[in-house]
Order: sequence, then C-alpha cells, then structure tokens
Amino acid sequence: MSDSTIETYEYGITRQWLDGGRIAQITTQGDMTRGAVDQWAELVIDTVRTWPDDGPIFLLEDLSHRYQGFTHYARQRAEDTYRSLKEGQRGYLALILRHSIIMQIISLFLRRRPPGPGIIEERIFTSYDEALRWLRERVAEEAQSRV
Repeated sequence: MSDSTIETYEYGITRQWLDGGRIAQITTQGDMTRGAVDQWAELVIDTVRTWPDDGPIFLLEDLSHRYQGFTHYARQRAEDTYRSLKEGQRGYLALILRHSIIMQIISLFLRRRPPGPGIIEERIFTSYDEALRWLRERVAEEAQSRV
C-alpha cells in the first residue's frame, strides 16, 4: 500500500493508498455503464473487505468527473458497498462531487439509505483538498483516541 502506487482498473477507475495506507482513494471517470458501475462497486467492496480489523475505514471517493451520474443500478450497487461492511465496522467516507443535480440526488440517497451493518460517517465535498483534510482530521482523531 504505497502512496506512489496508483492501481488502474477497467473503465479508468483507480485506487490509490494515501498517508502510508491509512486512506484509500477511489476515482472514477463518470462512466455509468453497468460494467463500470460494477467495477467501481467491486473495488469499494474489495477495499472494505481487506481493510485491517483493528481500526476504522478511511475512504475518499472522487466521483467528480463531469459525466458522473447516479442511476437506479448505481444506487443498488452503492447499497451493496454499504452491506459489505462487517457488523459494527466503523468508517469515514468523503465523497467528492461536482456541484450539480447529481450531488443533490446522491445527498438525498445518503440521507435515506437503509442502515447497514457498519457505522459510517460520510460527507460530501466539492473540493479534493477539503475532502482529504477532513479525512486526515478523522485519522488524527482516531489515533488520538487510541492513546
């Protein structure tokens, strides 16, 4: 989990480990075909399932591409990602979206999504720097609470 390594997947989706592997960043290119949505969802699920059990998940999802959408199928797969959490597993999710109707739709989905087995605090940002800063603050708070 090196900071300099960017893992590249089909449909231009990437995963990068930041801050010594403490934060996972997944970036899409806004492709809303079923194949691309499946690739994104399976990568998020893989990230969640392989996360060490000794601490919360810190995930930054950059969905800010101008072609980003939110289809019924994407909503179903997003629910799958939440259901992939272990019972009681905690995490923090920073979503980066363009200021658009899609951001409003995703915000509504997040407020109304059914509860899953995990406990996730999520925030939507329009700025990469703000999203990363928020996650880094959560990492620091979690580290401080373990001392």
